[in-house]
Amino acid sequence: MAKEEFSLREMIEATPQGRQWLDGVSQTLGQSDHDHVLEKLSSLTNDGLLVAPIYPLTGTNTLSLPVAARADAKWKTLTRIDHPTPADANAQLLHDLEQGADGALLVLHGSGSAYGFGIELADHASFDALFDNIFVDATSLRFDGMTAAQLSLWSDFCDRRNYDQSDLDVSFDAHDISGLENGSARLISDAAKWHDKGATAAQELGFALAEIVALMRDLSGSSVDAHAIPNRIGVALSCDADQFETMAKFRAMRLLWNQLLQAMGSVEWPLNIHATTSWRMMGRRDPWTNVLRTTMACFAAGLGGADSVTVLPHTQALGLPDAFARRVARNISLILQEESHLGKMVDPAAGAGVYDALTVSLAEAAWTIFQSLEAQGGFTAATENGTIDQILSDSRTARMSDVVTRKIVSLGNSHFAQLEAPAVDTLITRPLETKQDLEPFGNLRDGIPFEQLADRAQTLSAHTKPSVSLLCIGSRKAWKARSDFASDLFAAGGLATEILTLDSDPTLGSLDILKTPIICLCGADADYESSASALIARLRDAGAQHIVLAGRSDFAELDETVFTGCDAHAVLDRVLLVLEGLKR
Repeated sequence: MAKEEFSLREMIEATPQGRQWLDGVSQTLGQSDHDHVLEKLSSLTNDGLLVAPIYPLTGTNTLSLPVAARADAKWKTLTRIDHPTPADANAQLLHDLEQGADGALLVLHGSGSAYGFGIELADHASFDALFDNIFVDATSLRFDGMTAAQLSLWSDFCDRRNYDQSDLDVSFDAHDISGLENGSARLISDAAKWHDKGATAAQELGFALAEIVALMRDLSGSSVDAHAIPNRIGVALSCDADQFETMAKFRAMRLLWNQLLQAMGSVEWPLNIHATTSWRMMGRRDPWTNVLRTTMACFAAGLGGADSVTVLPHTQALGLPDAFARRVARNISLILQEESHLGKMVDPAAGAGVYDALTVSLAEAAWTIFQSLEAQGGFTAATENGTIDQILSDSRTARMSDVVTRKIVSLGNSHFAQLEAPAVDTLITRPLETKQDLEPFGNLRDGIPFEQLADRAQTLSAHTKPSVSLLCIGSRKAWKARSDFASDLFAAGGLATEILTLDSDPTLGSLDILKTPIICLCGADADYESSASALIARLRDAGAQHIVLAGRSDFAELDETVFTGCDAHAVLDRVLLVLEGLKR
């Protein structure tokens, strides 16, 4: 990182405007060391890629031309259909198509992205029910999780309905091409499945590229015309609320595809990219915040050049979404195009330093991952020998560390959580996640650890309201910031807080401190130094069971300290254990 910062500093200082900017920022921050200033204002992605505060007009990571975008002016809106009953799934599909959707992502039962549901297609009758009154030859369809038996039933359906499959806009997962080699359907490398399991952006791209190469090798061994193979390939990427990284990821995928075709000596062919909003960013406690996340994700994917987008309904983590939730999801994509006219823009990020630099960095990191998998014999070998699983396990562990320390912000869950969850409707309630969902290779949601804490607090509330007393020392100006921080942290675990002040009664004589056995001290460091030890002893004598301090401290008498970057999940777990023990 230091080397990149130094290079960036040199490029910034190469122009009078850059030197003026850096001097001004340094003065504002009270820092004379320009390297330190850039480090303070910079951040790293989960792949360790630098995101700088400013970029020069030219540099090594500047793209000279816009990245080739989607073939059509607008992206397609593919609605998610996952109702288990084919007739009900058909009703949803008909309604969504009538309301502006261009097609559907048909999630079948048993798919890794079914999330407890999925269409059950077992015979000819179920296919007939699913596509009743649907003009299949005028609808974009993507099947997720189709088995060989279901593929045979699909072929029979097309024959019975006199559909020429070469005329259909249909795609299937690439994991099993048996029976698809000689058709015209697009085969999709679904990289979103790795995203759900904790993959970083570069890993998602690198794995997708490796799977694409394996797929192209399989197709080249069939009767498919070699020149037609690129037209048969597509990729599905996940998009989340990180606008910079999502836009860069979709742009980087096209750079990687072009690089791959050049390396193969193949003719250039546009890559079809489908986007699905991220499952792992979806929250259960405050589902309305999911609307904000999915809107940003769709925005970023569309501007990044996605050919089609599926937006998960905001109640997906709670159960099978109803008509209203599906309408909101569908309209996010439609409104961004029809009212904001985002579909009319071609690579609007071109020339913007942060996007170009992050696009190139992501592409380079993904290409390195791809080459490492190829060196092991390719995607199939890396899957069978456990290499990909190990990479995912390491990334998942690192991500969960960022989740429990609240480095990853989950609005309405790890931060700014509501104690009373707003009621929403679903058609079928989804069972709560179990411990297995947090184990390696389960579908990961960032919200699960804190949601499980809040569920425990909710169980306690049937007997008594679980809460923490914030005992504030000194003036309001001295304790307000730390009391706000502590209140937000405890809310992430479903715990209410009540403020008690010592400004008028430092002896605690008139304070009813035993409303709760959990006390959190909030104040300035100077106040802690002068009075915390005596205060802690007085609290113990008064019956406090668990004493927490907001801020960094080495007082031996404390049970916990909470501060930015602490393991908030572990702290909240121990606090709840105390409250659960008292209940018993």
